Amino acid sequence: MGARRLFSRRRTPPEIRAQAVLMYYSGMSFRRVADFFAVAMETIRYWWNRLAFLLDYVRGPHGVVVADETKILVGKRSAGETWTLWVAIDATTLQVVNAKFARHQQNLDCRDFLEEIRHKSRPESPILIHDLGPWYAIQAEKIGLAHQHVRGGVRSLVECWNRQLKHRLDGFWRVFPWNARAEQMERWLRSYAAVWNITRGW
Repeated sequence: MGARRLFSRRRTPPEIRAQAVLMYYSGMSFRRVADFFAVAMETIRYWWNRLAFLLDYVRGPHGVVVADETKILVGKRSAGETWTLWVAIDATTLQVVNAKFARHQQNLDCRDFLEEIRHKSRPESPILIHDLGPWYAIQAEKIGLAHQHVRGGVRSLVECWNRQLKHRLDGFWRVFPWNARAEQMERWLRSYAAVWNITRGW
């Protein structure tokens, strides 16, 4: 957080901010973390959301990247909307290379997602591992990204990541509030991915 200058004010020691976001990442609510540190709940939320910018600094090389998409529910479980979270993980380091949140599972979303993976993997383009989703093969070939369809095996890495994410989302019933904006949800998910990267030690 200090190296990337995420916070302009230095009244709170970075160790306190780090401890607070790790407590929230581990499953505590914003309110409980705020009570623990005797600060406003919005302060903890702000600290957490600022971490989303760390995902912009993920850089390669990434030799093999495993991509997958999973469904995230927004609104009530009985009548909510389903959004798509695209995730790509480095098969060697388990680092999240890219995460993109979109309302529809479309070729254009996939292309943007893969373009950013390639950009973050410079100087060499990675080999993309994916499932049978036709959008991966179509868009990877359009942008000149080497790719391979794999069943099981290395693909279990990203599937495990998705399961852990949904386990964390169980803290608020595995759904985002009905009035949450797309940018808010993507910021939360990118913050989660950023803390995942930090706690993996890479």
